[in-house]
Parts: sequence; C-alpha cells; structure tokens
Amino acid sequence: MNRGTIAAVILEKYQGFWPLPGGIQNFVGTLNRVLQFVRDNSPSEDQLVQWFFQNFDKVSSEGVARDYVRVTLRHSGLVDFNKPNHFLTKEGEQYLASPNNTTLYKILDDHVIGFHETLEVIASQEIDMEGIAKEVSRKTGMNWSATYGQPYWRVTWLRSLGLLSGEAGKYRLTAAGRDLLGQFLPPQQAPIPPHFEPREVSVVPVETILESDIISKKLRETQHLAKEFGRFEEAIGEAFSFLGFLTEQLGKPGYTDVFATAHLKDASYSVVVDGKTTEAEKVTERQINWPALLEHKEKRKAKFAAIIAVSFAGGDLTDRARKFAITLLETETLIKLLEIHGRTPLNLEDLRRVFETKGPFKLEDSPELLAVIDQYDRRQKIVPQVLQGLYELQREGERTSAADIRWKLKKDFDQDEIEQALDLLEGWSFVKKLQTGEWTSLMSPKVVASRLKATADMLSHL
Repeated sequence: MNRGTIAAVILEKYQGFWPLPGGIQNFVGTLNRVLQFVRDNSPSEDQLVQWFFQNFDKVSSEGVARDYVRVTLRHSGLVDFNKPNHFLTKEGEQYLASPNNTTLYKILDDHVIGFHETLEVIASQEIDMEGIAKEVSRKTGMNWSATYGQPYWRVTWLRSLGLLSGEAGKYRLTAAGRDLLGQFLPPQQAPIPPHFEPREVSVVPVETILESDIISKKLRETQHLAKEFGRFEEAIGEAFSFLGFLTEQLGKPGYTDVFATAHLKDASYSVVVDGKTTEAEKVTERQINWPALLEHKEKRKAKFAAIIAVSFAGGDLTDRARKFAITLLETETLIKLLEIHGRTPLNLEDLRRVFETKGPFKLEDSPELLAVIDQYDRRQKIVPQVLQGLYELQREGERTSAADIRWKLKKDFDQDEIEQALDLLEGWSFVKKLQTGEWTSLMSPKVVASRLKATADMLSHL
C-alpha cells in the first residue's frame, strides 16, 4: 500500500469539533483568551485543563476539559502541540494578531467538516435543529443525525461568529452570514476509497433501542388523553425507569404522578414529576396547581420538581416555573433524551443537569449536557474504530503502532485517545502490545462484538 498515494485522496478535515465554555454567544471570546494563554505560556495539556477549571466554574469534568483541548483547540487549525507543549500554528498567530470573524470562519472551515454545509442548509430555509442535523449529515456523509451534537456545535459556533440567529427554535442567516456565504465556494473534497473507511462495530443491544422506541410511542399516544391521564403517568414512570431512576407510581389525589430517585450516595437526589395531559396543543398556566406541587416536593423532601406535557403556553406559566424552580419538560424533549440514552447511555449525574433548569428545558439550551453526550458518543466510537483499524493494518501487513492506527483513522482521534482505547482493549485481552511498541489484534472485530454482546446479555438478565 502506497501511503503517499492514499494520503492524496483522504479527506483531511476533522470530523469531530467541540464548543468552548462561557456560553453559546461567547465561544469566540473564550477562544481568543485561551489562544493568548497558549501564545504566552506554551502550556502542556494538564496546564490547559487547569486553565479551563480556573476560568470557568461550570467546567467540573476533567474529561470534558481535555476534549476542549483535544477536539476544539487542536482540531481548529489554530493550535498544535509537540509533547508536552502547545503552541499557535501560523494561522493561529495571524488570527490572534488581528482577530476577525471572517478569518476565523475560513480557518475553521478549512480544518473541520460541516461549517460551509451548515451555512448552505440554513441559507435555503428557516429550519430547526433536528432538520439541520439531518441535512448536514446528508451533505457531509456523516452519521450525525442521531444525537445531533456535532451539527449543533457548528450552529453554535456560527452563532457566536455572528453568522446565524435563532428564534422560536428556528435558525436563519444574519446579513453577515449571507455576505460570507457568497464569498467562499464550498471546498472540493476528494473521494475516499470505500475500503479505507473505518467501519464501526455496533455492540449496542437491540433490546435497549427497542425499549426506548416503545416508551416513546406510549408517551406520544397518551399525552393528549385528558380523560385517561393515568396512561400518560404510566409512560412517564417507564421513561424515568429506563433512564436509570428508581421510580414510584403515585397518581392519587394530592400527589404528583411519579417520584423518581437517583441513588448516588452523598450526591443522591429525587424528583417529583407531574404529567399533564391536554386535548389542546399546549398546557396553560391555569391547569397547574403550583402550591400542591411545591407541597408535595417538600413532603417527599425532593431536590427537584418537574412538569411534563406536550408543550407549555409560556408567559405567566414560564415565569411561575422559574420563580418556583420547576423544570418544564416537553414530551418530545423527554423522548429525545430516551433516544440518546438508548444509543449512548447517560448516567444519573448527567441527568441532574436537566432538573437543575428552572423553567423550560431544551437540549439546545444546555451545551454542557450536549458536550457530555458528544463525549460519550466519541468514546463509544473510538474503541470499535481503533480495533477495526488495527485489524485491517495487521491483515494488510502494515505497521501497527498507535501512530499508524491514527493515520488509518484519518487523524480524527488524537494519539493519546487511541492509546487509551488500546489499553482498554488490552485489559479485555482483545489486543496485545508487542515489545517493538506495535500492537496486534488477538481476535477479529466480529468475535469481539460477540464477546461483548454476551456480557451485555448477562447484564440485561440481572
């Protein structure tokens, strides 16, 4: 295999890209600050992680902070590293010398898939996030429509650059976005040979996905049954059980419908959940008994309270919910959480973010939770891709160091991530590190999938 020949046709742009902390409208400001820190200090990855901790209170996960470094800074084209130090690239130096949103867009679009495609999709119509995810996935050939984390990061970055605006869940180009779209032609992308694409090995039990589909169907079918509200309550209870909560179905006068508990030792919390059915399209403020909900929250010593309904009228209802620290969760948002959980399970600490929201909760308004979801999705993908890449290199007689596997995967994962994945696979005796520093696969990806499925089946019967 002639690597020089293949490298000429490999798609060089990174697939993965992330936000930065500080709020959706402030990504560019945060970027400029961290670029200054890199320029002045040539920091290690650990020092950059500490910089994020020190400057942003909401950054509490080391894994998330490392992905700000690995997936945002390094993939941006503005920062490179030579262990252990990070430094500005030539493009990074030029940009920081005269920060300009047009220049930044061009650099990001040159290095990361999906920026220009997102502008094109939104230019043709006012469209919601789910529609953007589907269209951008189609245009780029990426399988991004499931969790829509990656398309969402393109949208939020373009908003921070002043190129998009959003209202009532729909996005449109600003005047600056329309001007910019006319300046840059879409990049010409060389085709990737089919045999060179890393193939993903799915080990998600089919039963898990089907269970979320069944519960979602029940929620949709019962949310308008005002005279049979007990069926909606039952579906809500099933949804919270599927998400990992210990649930009690209450549903009697003077009580909310579901009491959900997350057992996390000292970090445990509970939620009183009130389901509201309506024959209309929105639940109104008059349909909610706020004093009773708060009384039940206090009686059960619950940390949080939530109302679930097809939709909410807004206005006074939203103001009251915020005043009383009640989370408003639309049925479709709960269903989206179920779908994500079925593919990339969330833990109970992650789900706490939902109920910490005072008033309406929407996924697109919670970049911290979306970042965690995207991180799990990335970690879940890297293991089968690394295994498949190693197996193919080994079968083709090529070198099989971590660097070679990174080359095989089109550089979308950092070498540190690949080495961590290899260590994990070695712990399961799926691969082995040789004295030469190269790796060998001890079984095919298909056999590994069977082994992991057998383990998953045993867990499902506990």
